[in-house]
Amino acid sequence: MSLFNKMAVAMIACGWLTASNAASEVNTNTVTISFANNKSGEPGKTCSKSLPWHTNDYFNLSNMECGNDQAYYFKVENFPAGAHLKLSSDKCNSTTDNFEFTVRGTKHPFQMEWMKISEVKNYQAGQMIKPGLKLVDRYFKNGGSYDGKLSCFYYWY
Repeated sequence: MSLFNKMAVAMIACGWLTASNAASEVNTNTVTISFANNKSGEPGKTCSKSLPWHTNDYFNLSNMECGNDQAYYFKVENFPAGAHLKLSSDKCNSTTDNFEFTVRGTKHPFQMEWMKISEVKNYQAGQMIKPGLKLVDRYFKNGGSYDGKLSCFYYWY
């Protein structure tokens, strides 16, 4: 039994967590990475990819409902501490043109509300962009396009 599962059982015993909530809380070894397409202030059409925590793979947005060069926002749910997520303006395994950045979870598990991809350029490597999410490295081309240019994401843990 994992440490998280043991903690959930203890929380049920203490009355801090109900058994019905425990089922959803205990099955937490899946991260969800989501993207949204609306450029006018709030996320609109969304798409998500749910992955086992120990995945090590990349995904082209052209193969997802959001489509290539359409996403303006991202968010993560149940993102484990130590996991990494790289977002890139170019197809996976190609040279970066406009931007790419990598974030790492520092809080376990971490989840966030929508964040506009272009806002990440306001942070430097090593800074927390959200409590529980640290910017590891970044590249933003001067004068490049950032909004609606996401093509690939890479997740590893």
